[in-house]
Amino acid sequence: MTAKPQILRTQAEQDLIRQFEERFSDDADGIAQLRDDAMAELRQNGLPHRRVEAYKYTDLKSIFGSVPEVADRPSEDAARAALAAAGMWGETERHRIVFADGHYFPSLSASDVAGLTVGGVAAGLAAGDDLTGRIAQMRPEQPDPALDLNTAFMVDGVMVTIGADFDPSVPVELVFVSTLGEPRAQYVRSTIAVEDGAEAMILETHAGQDGIATHSNVVFEASIGDKAKATWIKVQQCGSDALHLGTTLSRIGGEAAFDHFIFTVGSKLSRSQSFLTFAAEGSEANLRGVTMLRDRNHADVTLMVDHAVPECNSQERFKAVIDDRAKGVFQGKIIVRPDAQKTDGQMMTQTLLLSDDAQVANKPELEIFADDVQCAHGATTGQIDEELLFYLMARGIPEEEARTLLVLAFVGETIEEIGNDDLADRLEALSRVWLLGEEAET
Repeated sequence: MTAKPQILRTQAEQDLIRQFEERFSDDADGIAQLRDDAMAELRQNGLPHRRVEAYKYTDLKSIFGSVPEVADRPSEDAARAALAAAGMWGETERHRIVFADGHYFPSLSASDVAGLTVGGVAAGLAAGDDLTGRIAQMRPEQPDPALDLNTAFMVDGVMVTIGADFDPSVPVELVFVSTLGEPRAQYVRSTIAVEDGAEAMILETHAGQDGIATHSNVVFEASIGDKAKATWIKVQQCGSDALHLGTTLSRIGGEAAFDHFIFTVGSKLSRSQSFLTFAAEGSEANLRGVTMLRDRNHADVTLMVDHAVPECNSQERFKAVIDDRAKGVFQGKIIVRPDAQKTDGQMMTQTLLLSDDAQVANKPELEIFADDVQCAHGATTGQIDEELLFYLMARGIPEEEARTLLVLAFVGETIEEIGNDDLADRLEALSRVWLLGEEAET
C-alpha cells in the first residue's frame, strides 16, 4: 500500500488553516460555499512561491513568516482619529466611503448623493442575504492565490452602484485606514458597477502607520457599462512595515473608457494586480502608474489585459524610481484572442535606478492569436542622465536639487496624464515628499 505523501506547510499556511477553521468552518452565511472552495484551493496549493510563474519575483511562501489574526472592528472614535490623520487628498471635495481595519463605517462615510448607492457586505451577510450573485463573479483565467485568500477570509466590503444620473465632477473615495497598534490582517471584498452611460472618478486610498506589520488584502470587482467612463486612481501609502495585496478585476462594456492609475510609495511589500477584460467592442483602457521605493521595500505591479473582442485599444505605461536596496517588479501581459481583430495594445515600463544596489524585474508579454492587430511592448532601465544633470548644474542649480528635478520630471510625465490638475498636483506633492522628506510642501 502506497502511503499518501505528506504535505509540508509553512507556519503561515498553518496559521491560515487554523484561523479559517476557528472563524469560518461552521459558518453558514451567504458566501459560505465560496469561502470553502477558495480555502480548498489554498489547502491544495499553499501560498505561491517562485516556481509559480505569476509569483516568480514575489515569493509569498518565503515572505510570509506568519499571518496575524483578523482585525476586530475598532471603535468609531478610533476610526475617526485614523481618518483625520489620512489627509492624502487635502480639501479636495469627494464622496467618502470609509474603512477602518478592514471594516466599513457608514457612520463616517458621506455617500448619500443622487446616482450613488452603497451597501455593506458584512451587513448584508448578517441579514442573511445571499451575495453569491454579486461577490466573486469575476475571476482571472488562472486561479490566483491572493484572490483565493481574500475570498476565503473576506470580512467586509461594499457594493457600489454608480448610475447615469451621478455627477462625475465630485470623485468617490474609498479610503482604508488603520487604527492598529499591533499586527493584524484585513480582508476586504467590494464590487463597483458603473452603469451604462454613467461617468465617475474613483479614488482608492490606503494609509497606515509606520512600524506595524499589518496585512491587508483588498479586492475590487469593477463592471464598466456600455458607453460608460471611469477613472480609477489608487494610492498605496501603507505603513513602512505593512504587507499589502491589492487586486482589481475589471469587465469593460462596449464603447466604454476606463483609466486606471496605480501610485505606490508605501508598504514593506506590496503587490497591486489588475485583470482587465474587454467584453464588448469599441472600448479603450489606459493603465498607468508610478512606483517609488527605497530601503529594502518590494513592490510588484502585475497586469493582465484580455482583448476578447475586436476593435478595442489598451495602453499600459508604468514608471518606477528605485533607491537603496529596494526591488521593483513589473509583469504585464496582453492577450489578443482569435476573434479580436483590429486590436491596438501597447505596453511600456521605464525604471530609474538611484542606487547601484537597487533592483528591477520587468516581464512584458504579448500573446497574439489574431493577425489584424497593432501590438508592442518595451522596457527600459537606467540611471539619471549625466548630461542632463550637468546641464542643470551648469546653470547654477545645486546637484541634489538638480537630481530631484530630474526625478520629478520623470514621474510627472505619467502623473500629468491623469487629466485632473488638482489630483495630479497632490500626487506630485507626494512624490516630492518621498524624495525630500516630511519637510517638503504638501
